[in-house]
This record gives sequence, C-alpha cells and structure tokens, in this order.
Amino acid sequence: GVSVLVRDDGQLGPHIDLQGRLSNYSLEPPTNGTHGDGVVGILGGAGNLDPTKKGMATGTDLYAIDYINDFQDLTLPLHLTQGVTITNSSYSDGCNDGYTLSAQTVDQQIFEHPTLMHVFSGGNSNPLNCEYGAGGQWGNITGGHKMAKNVIAVANVYADATLAESSSRGPAYDGRLKPDITANGQGQGSLDPNNGYQTFGGTSAASPGIAGCLAQLTHAFRTINAVNDAPSPLLKATILNTANELGNLGPDFKFGWGLVNTWRALQLLEQHQWLEGNADQNGSIEHTIQIPAGVKEAKIMLYWAEPPAAENSAKALINDLDLTVADGNGTVSLPWKLDPTPNPTILDTPAGKGRDSLNNVEQVLIESPGTYTIRVNGTEVPLGPQHYYILWEFVKDEIKVTYPAGGEGLVPDEVERIQWDAYGNTGIFTLRYTTDGGATFSTIANVGGDQRMYDWTVPNTVSGKVYVSVSRDTKSDTSDFPSSIVRVPQNLQVTNVCPYSISLSWTELNDTLSYDAYLLGSKYMELKGTTNSNFITMPIQNGEEDHWLSVRASHPNGTAGRRANAIYRPGGIYNCSVSHDLAVRKLLSPVDDIIVSCGPSLVTISIRVKNEGQNLTSGGTAFYQLGNNPPVGEALPDIPVGGALDFSFQTLLTLDLNGNVLLKTWVVLSNDGATYNDTLSHTYTVVSEGVNQFFTENFEATPALPIGWRFENPDGLIGWQTTDSLFFPVVGPDDLIGRSIHVNFFQYGPAGFGNEDYLYMIPVDLAGFDSPALSFKVAHARFDDTYSDGMRVEVFSDCDLGATPVTVWQKNDPDLMTVPDSANYYYPGSGADWRGESADLTPFIGKKIIIRFVSINGYGNSLYLDDIGITGFEPVQAEFVAPDSVCRLDTVVFQATPSTSDAAYAWSFGTAAIPGLATGIGPHNVTYPIPGDKTVRLIVSNSLDTDTMTQAVTVLSPATANFTAVQNGFTVSFTNTSSNANTYLWDFGDGVTSTETNPTHTYAGQDFYVVNLFATNICRTHLKSLTLGLTQVNNLLESIGIRILPNPTSGDFTAELDSHIAGNVQLSLFDAAGRKLAAQETRVKHGITRVAFENLHLPKGLYQLNVQTDGKQATFSVVVQ
Repeated sequence: GVSVLVRDDGQLGPHIDLQGRLSNYSLEPPTNGTHGDGVVGILGGAGNLDPTKKGMATGTDLYAIDYINDFQDLTLPLHLTQGVTITNSSYSDGCNDGYTLSAQTVDQQIFEHPTLMHVFSGGNSNPLNCEYGAGGQWGNITGGHKMAKNVIAVANVYADATLAESSSRGPAYDGRLKPDITANGQGQGSLDPNNGYQTFGGTSAASPGIAGCLAQLTHAFRTINAVNDAPSPLLKATILNTANELGNLGPDFKFGWGLVNTWRALQLLEQHQWLEGNADQNGSIEHTIQIPAGVKEAKIMLYWAEPPAAENSAKALINDLDLTVADGNGTVSLPWKLDPTPNPTILDTPAGKGRDSLNNVEQVLIESPGTYTIRVNGTEVPLGPQHYYILWEFVKDEIKVTYPAGGEGLVPDEVERIQWDAYGNTGIFTLRYTTDGGATFSTIANVGGDQRMYDWTVPNTVSGKVYVSVSRDTKSDTSDFPSSIVRVPQNLQVTNVCPYSISLSWTELNDTLSYDAYLLGSKYMELKGTTNSNFITMPIQNGEEDHWLSVRASHPNGTAGRRANAIYRPGGIYNCSVSHDLAVRKLLSPVDDIIVSCGPSLVTISIRVKNEGQNLTSGGTAFYQLGNNPPVGEALPDIPVGGALDFSFQTLLTLDLNGNVLLKTWVVLSNDGATYNDTLSHTYTVVSEGVNQFFTENFEATPALPIGWRFENPDGLIGWQTTDSLFFPVVGPDDLIGRSIHVNFFQYGPAGFGNEDYLYMIPVDLAGFDSPALSFKVAHARFDDTYSDGMRVEVFSDCDLGATPVTVWQKNDPDLMTVPDSANYYYPGSGADWRGESADLTPFIGKKIIIRFVSINGYGNSLYLDDIGITGFEPVQAEFVAPDSVCRLDTVVFQATPSTSDAAYAWSFGTAAIPGLATGIGPHNVTYPIPGDKTVRLIVSNSLDTDTMTQAVTVLSPATANFTAVQNGFTVSFTNTSSNANTYLWDFGDGVTSTETNPTHTYAGQDFYVVNLFATNICRTHLKSLTLGLTQVNNLLESIGIRILPNPTSGDFTAELDSHIAGNVQLSLFDAAGRKLAAQETRVKHGITRVAFENLHLPKGLYQLNVQTDGKQATFSVVVQ
C-alpha cells in the first residue's frame, strides 16, 4: 500500500473506516479535535460504515502525528522508516509570510528525498489583506511552508467547480504562482470520531483530496513501471499538466493550473508521456516530440524540484530553466507568464506568453499537430546540474464518462451527479442511460456544451446492466462497466450471537433478489455469504468479539446494489445457549511483566477459571507451559454454573534464563462448546543471570528497552520512557537522530512535585573486575531557577531490592542541566547538548548488583539519558588532518586518527556539506557546493570521556579574471576586477608582462594590442582578453575635459565635454574587435556639452569611445555590465 501521513490536531478516530490502516503517533488525545478526522476521511476513509463516505484512496496506510509548523518532527523519520511518501497538513502558517524557515525545510526535504511530497491547504483567508499590496482579494495564501517551491498548495471549489469565496489566492510573496492546483473541498462528508460523520469543507478538505489523488497515482506508477517508488516531482507535474482549465485560460492566481483530473493524469503515466534530463549553466538541451493528427491541444510542461533558498529570500527561485517549443518552420512558442504586479486588475488578467524567471514550472500550449523541438535552456543554474521533467498531454475532441464509471450501486429516486470530460464548450451534450446492457437507451437530458456535470434522478427500477452515455455531434462515450440500480436493504438486526456464528435479518426488498452479507474484516467489509431470503447466519471466530455487519441486494444476473450502513453488535453471546463452557479469565501470577533475579527462581502460576456454560463443569484440567517445555497439567475441581475459581498450580515454575519467554495457560473440557476463551498467554521478560562484561547500551536496537531493563512509575503519572513516544526527533550524543530514555518533567505538573520514577538496569555481576565504573550521558534543560529537577543513581548490593540502596551519584539543578534554561519543551538538538557522567563501582567488586536511576520531579524540563554502560576508564583523543582551503565541488577526504578501541566518532562537516554528518573513523568523502568558511568538528567519545577537535576550512570559488583599462595617450592604467584570485599575470600584447595587481603600462606607439590577464587561485587559472586600439592623444585633454556617465553602464551613457575651445567634435564608439558601432558629431563652445549614446542595446563587455577635434584625439574605455 501507499503510506500517507496526516499532520493535524491529534489522534484520529476511532472509526471503522480506518480499520487496520491507521497508526497514531500523536501525543494529543482523540478528544483534542475533529479537524484531523475530517481530513483523513476525505483522504482515505474506506466507507466501511457508510459506503457513500469513501475517501479518495481507500487502500492507503495512514499515519497521524500532531501538526508542528517547523517539520522537525516524525515526518522525515516516517518517510525513511515506514515508507511515507505523501503528507497532508491542512493548517495555516501565517499569511503571505515569505520564504520562512519552514518553507526552506520542506523544500529541502523534498529536494533531498525525491519520493516525498508535502500537500498543503492553500488557506481560507480570502478576503484578508495580508500586505501583498493588492488589497484583500489577493496574496493571502496562509504560509509559511505553503510558499515553498517543491510542495503543493491547494485551492478550494464547490462540487460544481465554483471557487469558494474563502479560498486563499496568490501570488506567493515573490510573485510565484500559488495556489498550485484546485480540488473540491466545500461541502464534503467525512469522518467524525467514534464512528461518526461530519460535514467538512474549506481548503482543509481540498488538500487531502489532492493527497489522495497522489496516493492513487503513486500506486499506479509503481504498478506500471514495476518499481517500489514514484518520483514525487513527476507526480506533481502530472497533476498540474493534466488539470482541467478553470478561471482564466492558462494558470491564474485563483485556481493555479486548474481542477485536478486524476483520470487524465493516469493516462499520461500509462502512455509514458514524459522524459527527464539535466540542465547546467548556459546549457541547452533539445528533445523532439511528434504531435499526432487530431490533437486539439498539446500541453507541454517543464518542471524541476528546486534546492531550498535562503531563509527570507526576496526571490525563492535559484535555478532558472526556460522552456521553448519550436515547430518545423522555426516558429518558437513561449510558456505562459503571469504578471504578479500588486494591482487587482493586473492580477486578474489572463496569462500572457514570455520568459518566466520566478517559477520552477512552465507550460507551453501547442494547437497544431506536427514535429516540434522542445528546448530547455539553463539560463541561470548556480547549483547545477538541475534535474528536470518534461511532460506532454494530447487533448483530443473526445468525450469520457467519468461517473458513473461502472460498479456503482445506484439507488432509485436518489440524485446522482453524472460527470464527463470533453474538449471545447460548443454544441449540445445528450445524456442517456440504458438498463438492458445497451439494447435500448432513454434520454436523460440535453445540456449546453460548456457543462461537465448533470444531476440525474435515478429511475425506479431494478437492473444490473446500467450504462450512462454522453454524446455531442458524432462524438460519444459510455461508462466502461455496468452499474446497478436497486434499493438498499433496511431494518438490519442481529438476531443472535453464538460462539462461532452470528445471524442477521432485514426487510426483504423483492422476492426475485438475492442478498450479500458482510462482516468487518481486518481492514474492509468482507463478503461472508449470499442468501435468497432476508436472513443469514455467518461463521465467526469468536462470539465475544465486537462485530460490524451489513447487507446489499444482489442478483445472479450481475446486479450488485449499495451496501446498507453497517450496524454494530458488541461482543458477547446473545440469544444462544451454550451447554458447557469453561474459560480462563485472568492470569493471576506472576503479576509483573519483568521477573528479575540474580539466580534461578521458583514461581507459582495462578489463574482464574470460570464456568460460563449452562451446566456444572466436571473433569476439567488446567495446564501451563513455558516456551517449548513440556506442559504441566493438574485436575480442576467441579465448578458450578456461573462460578469462578482462583486456581494455583502445585507444581512451581523454575526460571533460570535470560530472555523473553511465553507462558501459556489453558483449560481442557471434553464437551466445551466455546474453546476460544480457554487459553491465556503472556510474554514475560526473565533475567536470572547478571552481565559480567563491559558494555554500553545506546537503546537503538529492538526492543527499545533491552531485556532486563525496566521502568517503574509509582504514581502512575509521567515516568521514564523511550523517546519513541515523542513527536519530534531527538539528537543523541553521537550527533545523530536516535533513541534515548527520557522523563518529561515539563508536563509532570505540580501535583507530582518531588515524585520519583525509576529506571532499573539489568543486573550486573562485578566478579573479576579491576576498576569498574558506571558511565552514562545526560542532557537536560532547566525551566528557570524557580524549578529544580534532580537525578540520582543507586546500587542494590546482592540484587536485594528490599535493602536500602547505596547512592553513588546525584545532581540537582543547576548542576544537572547541560544547556541553558528553556521555557519551551526541551529536546536535544545536537550532540553538544549531552554531557558524559560516571560513577565509581569499585566498592561493589565481586558482587552482583542492580543499578537504579531515580528521576526527581521538580516540574522543570525534560531529562534524557543515553549510552549507559559498565566500563573502565580510558581517555580518548580527537585528531584529524585536513586542508585549510579547498575548491567548491572538490572531494575532500576526512579521516580521524584512531583513538581507543571503544571510541565512537561523530563528524560535522559544516554548512551545506554533502554529507553534512557522518560517523566512524573514516575515510569520509565530502564535497562543498557553496563557497565560504566552514567549521569541521570531530567528537570522539567513549563511555567515560569525550574529546572534540574543530578546524576551519575555507571553500573557494574558481578564480575569474576581469579588468578595465583607461588610456591617457599611450599610457594605459589597468584596474583589476577579478574575483577569487590571489595571483595575476599580465601580458600587455607588446612582449611585456607584469605580476602587479593593478599595473600601468606605456606603449611604444599607436596600434591594436591584445591584453591578456591570467587570474589564478588553487582552483584554476582563468583568462580575460581585451583588444586596445591606441592612437595619439595630441593633447586633446588640454582643451576639452571628457567624462563618461555612467561608467560602468547597463547600456546607455552620455559623453560630457567640458570645453575651453569652440569647434566641431567627432565621437566614435568601437567594440573590443575594433568595429565601429556608432558615431556622432557635435559643436562645442566654452562650457559643458553632453552627447548621449542611447538605444544601442550593447551586450555586456568593454568598448572604446574615440573623441577627435582639430587634429587631436583621445580614446576612453566604456564598460557595459
């Protein structure tokens, strides 16, 4: 199945529509709210109770956690460990909040994990003014994380595709297209807790609709391509490119790319109408596509998942790719382009065509068949190469009936909405139906060519051969498979429940019909039998279990009606007599789940046996069995009707092992009529031998709490537990996310002030040790100086838990805290939060001991433990050798100098390193895609010691050569504008060279000289060349002062002449190759004269402006950038 995560308001359910498919990871109780239930019902409710309330993807495996806007929770761990590929968050995160840290986080998660997709509600904030600048009808997407580039934000429409008034509108803060797509959310029926239903709406309901569509397409992609995972960027682009047009032609800021059409998306995937490639800086990749005859529209889309931008970036797009499509004559079609100017009229204007430099998705519309060339240009790809997808959809003048598609159980006199897909809005659609498999058709209605749905009152008939047809002119389509029309059985009642059967009755509909009866199975309502009457008895496995039952009308000719709403029958025998029934109702002894001793122990086994039959029980036998050992059986006395007996076996159980053992108890009665209640089994953890070697427990294995370890919670409130129960990831002492032990003082409450909770270690045998020590890591934040938590470590000598323990370690706040005070719930975010501690165990050498950690609640903040073990002291040392400067994208090898044999190595390679973290001594191959100063940190630790080494590494970009030149006669002053270089070599073109940074050089005479500058750093040597045309100045500057404004320029500039003479002046502009580009003549007199050079559309580069008058001349450099 496809795994989907609902991030919402607490635990979901209980509801049988989620039977067997829901895993609640939320810390909030089911009573916290019903919003999440509404979301999950639309996404994946099975319709077990009410078959009309099915969700979009009934086969999904569903996970639920609490919504946290920073996404630093179980989202990524569930993706990595449970295969969750789609998440839904129907929560707001501000309004038009820009590219926040949460937007950066979700973009990064999708970019780094390309099978993961986040789906968000677009928001219900229209007409709220969120300061986009165009008033209250625009720019009110409620995010935050919804502003991210790689995610999907969803708009909301009514069932007739009318935009809901409250649906938030784009653009995104930087002008990008938001929302991305539209779904029907308004007026949905969905789940309520405790097997109820509610009316649910808003973009909160539209978003899980899209998540469900993606789940269907994920399943389809896996099936079509025989793979385990589907690339989420491709699936996102698929639903965008195949969406039905809504609103203005092309994309718009109300509906995004339009109304989702999963059927058309499926066709695109089945026909493999997509390809993928990579684009780099200034690269151009071409693909050829053949648009066949008969195609009315070809929609060609380019999509790429973007690297995350910096937090609060003014523009989110980093890698800018551009899509064009050219026909055989060279005519180029450009993609849609919206104008995000904050003006209501402009924002509501249909999209034009042009180069898009804001979005990571572009679409070109082609309306003629033929051979076309698709070109992808890497216009700006600083973090390349950039992987991309190209998809195409061919829209033909065809009709497709999408509902009913076949298999539906239609009910007479109910209104069903017929829906179809078609091209164009002209003509008249004729809707017809047949009840005889197509032999004859009856007209339903004629509707306009702009309609795509019609509400039809189902006729009062019975048939299993119902088809619906839609036609226009010569085009038509009929539903693919037959549907049925028949009424729903009423007045369902459970008439009796016996140990192995249950009987159901209902009001008969028609004496020619049969009926199919259903019981709720592990996930869905399952067919259990068919009858020609209005009564059925179905087999069950256990009469004491709860059951849900339903029935539908059917007929051998294929009629299969809609199931009736399921009815509930609580567990227990009902209207059924059981003659003899002997049941084991309780395992009385052993009581504790963990049995710990420092040697073999004898245990009494006791059970409670009850006579639940109608007669005296006589001749019964009780048994117990440990694992695969031989069973122990003893005779039971007679037990009267309704009587209960607490029975203790005379044969004691010997426990002399370490491990988990299954204890099975049961009774045997020869004529027992219900054997499902004869047996009780329980798994115990048994420890009868202590550990006699050094060890360190990091709690990462299974089970989470190792055998022999146990928690004790005397007050029944909050106590020690593993961090598996938390809704956020905990970073351990090794700087990696993992499992630890913790106690939640933050929520313990003042009622438990001073209360103690216990963590017991497995018994330890210190025989043969020289200098044993207890080592452990602790992480803790105090709330403030008003609340003081504490912890101590106690030792029970000789494994005697009844004796007074010896305290070997104790700290209270502030000595216990490892990080500064925190007013929020604390959890370790890095290895630096942890501190190593140890306690001397030499007084207990030769003894068998039990060690207990005692938490002391001060209503402060959370306390964490990890890496608990028995060890001897051995110091560690962190050391490695690495270069202090490296080049961007070069591979750097890091390897630690070996330390102690039990040392652990945790690396952090600095910002944006790939990988960012690592463990182990190495070697580790690391690359840095982004230049700058990085800090590499190595933490080496064992159970009693930790050492850290850091080194600064500067990541350099390649050297880039550049310079400008200013002439004064034959003397030229060169200004070096190179970047990232540290050495330079000049070749002035006349045989003379220089290594100065900004040299001045005098040439022998007038000529054209090619000047070369070689700029070098450790990454590369780069060349910049410039051709100088030198002419004699002839003291022109003594008569006329000349300035170029501005210089450098973006293209246009003005020559300002401050003249001390009167006369004609000629001005000529040359490019670097000496070609004359423009010339002007003006007359000067005393004072300032300005000559403008405009609209020349000069490319970036260096140009020469020659000025002449009365036999004198001078040349000036003009820089265009």
